[in-house]
Amino acid sequence: MHLKNFVVYLAVLVISTSWMACRVANQEKTGSQAATRFETWKRQDVPSKNLAQWRFLGIGRAFATIGNQTCLEEAENSEGVMLLSPDSYGKQVIVRYQFLLLSPAAIVVTLLSARNKATDGLTIPADYNGAMNFWTGSRENYFFVFRNAPHGGTPYITRNPGARVLTSAPEQDGLLTGIYYNVEVGQNLSRIWVAINGKTVLEADDSDTIPGGRVALRVRGSADYKAAVLFKNLVIYSKP
Repeated sequence: MHLKNFVVYLAVLVISTSWMACRVANQEKTGSQAATRFETWKRQDVPSKNLAQWRFLGIGRAFATIGNQTCLEEAENSEGVMLLSPDSYGKQVIVRYQFLLLSPAAIVVTLLSARNKATDGLTIPADYNGAMNFWTGSRENYFFVFRNAPHGGTPYITRNPGARVLTSAPEQDGLLTGIYYNVEVGQNLSRIWVAINGKTVLEADDSDTIPGGRVALRVRGSADYKAAVLFKNLVIYSKP
């Protein structure tokens, strides 16, 4: 190799290496927030058999199945089905889990800081049927919606009651059936976010922070097609 060509080769190699290093650094900045800064928080692992015993809401079923998985599934006349955590958490909480869509019509939702409006605790009517308007109209919570294509929309986060949109994505997230995705939903004081497969896809700041409450998982179908979703490896990080 001629000296001139060798020098050019080295220059290209240095530039390429630097570019890759910057790209990795940027990906890390937009990736999982819990991975780098919040591992010192209290960790609570929720195995499949425990997750299936969270309070079930709606018309359908939740059950533990093979591979440490929990299935959350709608039935006829469903308006959404949910699993509600037995514990409450403060305004510093991160929920990580994996999910797999069994049905193409499924929308996936996570709730943080679910509580009665302006009071401690969370009361749910005995005849609650799983309808979304209960959470958007009469209870405080952060409502994280992704895989929203079956409703003709894009991912978003609302603060309730009132369904005030804090942020929304410009495009659909392209999540497919039959594939496990890693999800991280977090609230750290006023900052809230969603990360999928290590990349932050939604992020907002709410200066009037909800002071904490229950965690919930919710699935809903569309156009009379029922939702069925598998969840596994759920972990909750929290700080008093």
